[in-house]
Amino acid sequence: MDIDTKKGIKDRIEQLIDKGTDLAESYYELSTIKVNKKIASAGSNTLFLAIVIVLLSFIMLFLGIALAFWIASLVDSNSLGFLLTAGIFLLLIIFMILFKKRLLLFVKNIIIKKMYDDED
Repeated sequence: MDIDTKKGIKDRIEQLIDKGTDLAESYYELSTIKVNKKIASAGSNTLFLAIVIVLLSFIMLFLGIALAFWIASLVDSNSLGFLLTAGIFLLLIIFMILFKKRLLLFVKNIIIKKMYDDED
């Protein structure tokens, strides 16, 4: 091989290395953008969920009070109405404890699906 051929091959190898480096940098930037997008999505979803939980807590509080007064009017005793309402909530808590594994699995599946959902 003559010197021009060797120089041409060397130039092509350098171009190939440059293009490979550019490709690697592009993949790195794309990965960074995807991670940032997922973090932003997770943060906004967490904030939204926190707001919903606070609002649902107020709704449950007022519905519980309303239920207690309604039951109290049926049994003609405020204390018994509130006691029965507390019993209903206690049964709900026991139900949640008994089905804890299933509920947690359900929530985990929702979170995992949301993490790998590319339509965001």
